[in-house]
Amino acid sequence: MRTSCTARRPDLTLEDSRKKEIMLIDMACPYESNKDGKREEKIRKYQQLCYELRKIRDGYKVKVIPAVIGCLGGGIKRLKDDIRELFNNEKDLHWISREMQKTVSWESETIMRKILSGLLT
Repeated sequence: MRTSCTARRPDLTLEDSRKKEIMLIDMACPYESNKDGKREEKIRKYQQLCYELRKIRDGYKVKVIPAVIGCLGGGIKRLKDDIRELFNNEKDLHWISREMQKTVSWESETIMRKILSGLLT
């Protein structure tokens, strides 16, 4: 898929040819205080690409889904709202969002331990 838009590559692109939808998913784990700003940045970052894809794929809806969760696991309610359309039921949505939250918290703790022990500077 070639576009005239440069330096825009989402983490994941899903295309549903039956529904005629393309979803651009970009993930981030910013500081807790910057979750909303990062979410807006992700949406803004891909607006040109969305426009280009709509021109190329006539009749397709193109959506940006920002999967943003704070580095300490915060923002889970907003994350669920953003990724809701990717999952068929609330049980899957709840399980996936909790797993994401646990993974982010675990990795943040691992990094903090390395910093405190002097392995990272």
